[in-house]
Amino acid sequence: FILFSILFAFLFTLDLSLRIAAERAQFFNGSDFGFNIFDLLIVGTSVVESVFRVIASTAGCSHWTATARNLLATASMLRAFRLLRVIQFTKALRSLLFFRELRIMVSSLCGALVSLLWSIVIFIITFFIFGVFFTDGAIYFAADPKNRKLCAGGGVEEEKCKALKFYYGGLFDTMASLYWAMAGGEDWGQMLQPLHQLHIVYVMVFYLFITFSMFAMLNVVTSVFVDSTMQRSQNDREFVVQCEMKGKTRFIETMAQVFDELDTDGSGQISLEELEDRMNDPHMIAYFSALSLDMRQVGKLFHLMDSDRSGHIDREEFISGCFNLKGAARNLDIAILQHETRRIALLVLELGGHMDEIAATTAEALATRPPAPCSWTRGPSTLLGPRSGDDTAG
Repeated sequence: FILFSILFAFLFTLDLSLRIAAERAQFFNGSDFGFNIFDLLIVGTSVVESVFRVIASTAGCSHWTATARNLLATASMLRAFRLLRVIQFTKALRSLLFFRELRIMVSSLCGALVSLLWSIVIFIITFFIFGVFFTDGAIYFAADPKNRKLCAGGGVEEEKCKALKFYYGGLFDTMASLYWAMAGGEDWGQMLQPLHQLHIVYVMVFYLFITFSMFAMLNVVTSVFVDSTMQRSQNDREFVVQCEMKGKTRFIETMAQVFDELDTDGSGQISLEELEDRMNDPHMIAYFSALSLDMRQVGKLFHLMDSDRSGHIDREEFISGCFNLKGAARNLDIAILQHETRRIALLVLELGGHMDEIAATTAEALATRPPAPCSWTRGPSTLLGPRSGDDTAG
């Protein structure tokens, strides 16, 4: 046991030393400042405790050594809590899908402390409200001289009075009894029997408490914990990245197989005729639809995939085109389309401005240019050239 204690102290010290060396000043003023100080305290107490254990085992157990060791041993629970944090934040475990459930459970348990605290507050308030009511009824019953005489008579009535005093004799006892009834620590039907000595209102209120606590309060608290766990599972960044990479790899392999099926002549390229011929198969259309690919407009899709305008689609063009066309338009795609549309609109406006300037300059030049003198002295036949029958044309 001493060797395991020293080993864990050494590993924790090594882990903390490497973190301090890597983060340096960020270790003491970063976002995890509180947890880092907590780790530093736990590792320090673990090292000191290990030293005292070695001294006690080699030099005998003196009184002050045993006392100090017992005081430091109280930090064992905190060290166990730190072990959970190590499991949660260890990079090796975070990078493996096999440990994802373990990491999410540990993270949920650590993150559920705040929800648990507020749940305890809700429980205490509820138990206090109902506890005051039941305690007041029990005290009023016990203060009545007739009931006191009846309880002192012995028999069944005395047992009922003792049960009423046991479950509802004080505010703390009543709150504990209500917690037992809600959590199943004791059968709530048995706890209901002493209340039959009181007014029927107390019995009805007890039924109301059981209904409210079991069907409303516990379900709400459970839903809060479940929602917190679901959010942590969905926001698991490493899992999302790995699933995205694995899904992309699987999609590329599937599209490579589909390309081989579409390439009927084995040329390593797909023509428009081959694609149209295969897209007439309903099974192929349904297969592409299952992959979130809309292949109804084959001609347009072919031209979109044919990036080099060669009239054929090779393997890389087909895979990249299917990957880009997969699924519906995302916000990024719409934003890029809007940006390109605005850019083209600005270019058109700029081009229109240049055309207006050119037109204005041309009109001004034509308006200021003097007309050319007319040099024609002959008729239209001169412009048309000599007639064939004219001997003097030369």
